[in-house]
Amino acid sequence: MPITNATTCKFFFNSTSQFSQKLTDGCFIGYGGVSDSRILNFETSEGSLLDIRESMGARSARLTELSTRYDGKLTVETAQEIVSDHYDVYTKRSNASSRTICAHFDRDNAEYSASPDVVPFMPYGTVQATVVSTELAEEHTIMARWGSACGRQFDSQAFLEKHPQFNNLSTYLFDRPSEFWGKLYAKN
Repeated sequence: MPITNATTCKFFFNSTSQFSQKLTDGCFIGYGGVSDSRILNFETSEGSLLDIRESMGARSARLTELSTRYDGKLTVETAQEIVSDHYDVYTKRSNASSRTICAHFDRDNAEYSASPDVVPFMPYGTVQATVVSTELAEEHTIMARWGSACGRQFDSQAFLEKHPQFNNLSTYLFDRPSEFWGKLYAKN
């Protein structure tokens, strides 16, 4: 069934309010954190979206930059490249870390972090990526990749040998082999 009213909506809610944002053209960006300053400032301790030394601030800045750069030219393939991006806006170089869209906290020594809560080489980050377009949505389909958006594999044993401080997590850490982008279809 063709989509005739191409309106996209993003909805936020918290304990005291709710609000939505609608677009008839363009895209929404997301980076695994709170993007609305009302919720961020009053209900979390996540820090500022303005601090590009931290994951949320850097990822927000880079996603905003790329969504502006590709405005009107965004394709599924371009979106896949964006979610796989390793450019660090703080160090101004390609450097897979917590500050990149393809969030690799496990490779980040946290030397630039201002937060006392940031743990160097913490074994988390992007574990899946999804991309959808109007055409894919009409087919009830998304493009998805399990594991890092860039396809980088995670070897839990090699990680623990290099970072034994996380040995207590050994029963929870699993290998994530490099996977391909695939189409996922909704089942009728």
